[in-house]
Amino acid sequence: MALWLLVLIAVFAGARATAKERFEQFYNGLSEVECSIRVDCQARYGNVPAVEALLPSIYFRCDGLAEAATFGKTSVVEYLLDNARNCSTTEPLVEAASEGQVKAVEVLLKHNDTTDYRNSAGSTPLTGAAQNGRQETVSVLLGHKADPEMGDKYNLTALMWAAKNGHKEVFQVLLQSGATLENPWAIDASNNLPIYSQIEDKDIRKWWKSRMSNFSQVQMVFTNPRTYYAIIGGILSALFMVVVLHKLESYSKGVRAVQLVAQDQCEFGQGAWLLVAKAEKQDTRTGGTVLLLFRMLEAFANIVAVFGFGMVRIWWVQWLPVVTLAYLFPALHYLRHRSFFALLRKPALVIAAHNPGSALVALLRMTVLGGIVCFYSGTSPAMKQVNARLKSDWGGQMLLPDEAFTLPLPQVTMRKLIQISAPLAMVFVLAYMLALLMYIALSSAIEEVTDIEDEVRELLKEAQKAEEERERRYQGKLACNIRGPLSCLYGKAFLYVLDVGLDLNTIYTLVASSNFIFAGVLTAIISRTFFHELMQGRSPASIRDSLYKSTERGIMHKDLLEMLNEEKSFEGVLSLALTSYSFFFCTLMPVQAIVQAFSITLSAYGVVGGLYELIDLNLIEKSAPSMSQEMQTGFLCGADSDPELSESEVVKIDEFE
Repeated sequence: MALWLLVLIAVFAGARATAKERFEQFYNGLSEVECSIRVDCQARYGNVPAVEALLPSIYFRCDGLAEAATFGKTSVVEYLLDNARNCSTTEPLVEAASEGQVKAVEVLLKHNDTTDYRNSAGSTPLTGAAQNGRQETVSVLLGHKADPEMGDKYNLTALMWAAKNGHKEVFQVLLQSGATLENPWAIDASNNLPIYSQIEDKDIRKWWKSRMSNFSQVQMVFTNPRTYYAIIGGILSALFMVVVLHKLESYSKGVRAVQLVAQDQCEFGQGAWLLVAKAEKQDTRTGGTVLLLFRMLEAFANIVAVFGFGMVRIWWVQWLPVVTLAYLFPALHYLRHRSFFALLRKPALVIAAHNPGSALVALLRMTVLGGIVCFYSGTSPAMKQVNARLKSDWGGQMLLPDEAFTLPLPQVTMRKLIQISAPLAMVFVLAYMLALLMYIALSSAIEEVTDIEDEVRELLKEAQKAEEERERRYQGKLACNIRGPLSCLYGKAFLYVLDVGLDLNTIYTLVASSNFIFAGVLTAIISRTFFHELMQGRSPASIRDSLYKSTERGIMHKDLLEMLNEEKSFEGVLSLALTSYSFFFCTLMPVQAIVQAFSITLSAYGVVGGLYELIDLNLIEKSAPSMSQEMQTGFLCGADSDPELSESEVVKIDEFE
């Protein structure tokens, strides 16, 4: 009973002491009188006569066996095994093996030679002995057919523990017995570090790294059942979320006005608006470049610094709810003409400043949240893992090996890359706060994109004209020609596919580093976008048709535009926050760190473009519910349409949110 009490105390107190130390601490706190009437206390001191005298008083229960085995009191171990009832050797054998009590181990094995099991703490007798460098005990256990490939609750084998803790003799004994290294990429769950990065013995480390290859990592990922649990769980969660939100949103839309317009006329209205708005914005005094720079600081400061890095500095369980409410409540006020479900579908709108009032709120929020992120002095569980990584061999890996390039490049290690994250987050926060002050002060000079309905109509009417004439009329205003392999349209499609591919690579990296929960979450984020498109009637075939139609007319089709904006304003935001957070934990090799950094940059680029189009180009307002039917039909469809349409000519258009 005392053993179970001590195990519970150790778990809840987070103790790292050995069983022997915990026993000593417990029994040293007992008085002489208390100890004299306890079988377990007398067993700890090896007092056989006292144990013999006290055993009938406790109805011959097998109390004290673990204590006697841990302290090597072999005579007490033998007496209890012969005279007590229902003696279990599970805990005593693991504790005796961990302490190197060879004789006690041999006595316990004579009573029960079972060696391949995990005790209540998740250790096996062999892993416990190897972890503490008990060479003789390891040999005894191997002689009793202990399985060297059986891992503990963290799936770490005896060979891994011996290598990690530098017990070279034990390591050699295990190799000679036939132990193999099936997973050289194993992660130490106590600090989320790769085992190889904690090996200090040069010979063991060289042997270990000779077994590390890309193929072994791929094999480890795809043979792990937890990989499929994470992926399938993420897909099912995404499907459930999309179905539930779709039903709730359908009910909510039942009480709102539904705009009815001719489907064929409105396929290119949103794309035409976007082209003209970009041209108009470039002609204003503020220009699009300045606003793009502002949105870039907005994305990095809010998503990367506050959400991503903030969940590292402060425990994410506490930080995430607070930050979510700090962003959501103001957004519900300033975007009250949008539905709550629209904000869930486009979380990018929640972080953005829309006008001077929301910019002031954003400034106050960034002052508080950014200040906490930059100056928080506590140490979260995540920061403990990061600090452990920085101190290990992992942090000393070169980001760009000298032999890989002929040009002289700065010597950057993984350690330096992680260490600059805190100053970089502070730079983003301060720069964004300064940008918000300028935004508020110069808000009157920022010209909104309005009154361009006539130009939208003109563009739609001329969409069927020759490509040369369209290019001539909009020369210098359109960002680039929509036709051709290097055009904006194909560029957008390429970046979309590349971003999805990088997200899949992030899932792979998360699984490889045993971050299965994060892998499941990111899988849910990506899958949610796919299921949402299907629920909206946009299948891969329809997207392909939209791509063809867009290239034919020179204006982006609404299905293609909505899909890209969905990726920028939902998947881009959440994957950027998750990738920024997991960057500190999931990278096992320098090349993965480079790919992850590129993924963060590309996701940020997409979010910035989405915010610029939705807010600064007023793309989100072009289908606002308050807009009149005549105005909707006019500049959305770009034709002198008759509002009196027959039922056979009209379809419902979802609000473009």
